[in-house]
Amino acid sequence: MKLISHINKLFILFFLSIGATSSYAGLFDDWTDNQLCEWMDQPSPPGAIQILVNKRKIFCSGGIVSEKVLIVTSDAFDGKYAFKLISNPPNITKHQIGSGYFEIKSGLMTVSTQDRVLSASSNKFVTNKYYNNFYGRIDANGEIQANFFFNPCANGSKCYVQKEGQYNVAINDDKNITISGNIKTHKLAGEFTKGSGPDIVKIIFEIED
Repeated sequence: MKLISHINKLFILFFLSIGATSSYAGLFDDWTDNQLCEWMDQPSPPGAIQILVNKRKIFCSGGIVSEKVLIVTSDAFDGKYAFKLISNPPNITKHQIGSGYFEIKSGLMTVSTQDRVLSASSNKFVTNKYYNNFYGRIDANGEIQANFFFNPCANGSKCYVQKEGQYNVAINDDKNITISGNIKTHKLAGEFTKGSGPDIVKIIFEIED
């Protein structure tokens, strides 16, 4: 059973939609970390939820708090960094499916709203849907942990499955992908499981110098 009821979600979305984020900030203070992470697993987590997640320094994956070691944020790498988004499906040559800029402020990492592209989608709503749901942290050594709510199989990754002797495009649900790496190596990576597995699509952010 989900931790947050449908009625509570509607109630919260109503207040957030009318700009009551600051007035009702205390509404979420007694929520558990997993309740916040359940919201982070939604297609468009409210900004107030993301602020609390960052404030508590928790890391969400799949709607729950990840067991990974948390990143202690640092402003050592604050700035703007261009990236290429690469997909590497099994048995298919890796290829670029997007680009944009990472913005790092006080050690918190997001994708800039300007000059961002998903190659297989000219739909701005779809592009925003995914890039707006990249949230990461970076520490003083350049180590990065991030969440990326994404579906590469619906965005030019050429995911295929075998069915009745023919290859068909695999349309999978959007999923939270754990992204990690180091800014000094100019590479972040994660894995998207196709359906229930075992095939995976490797997702790579190549950060330009």
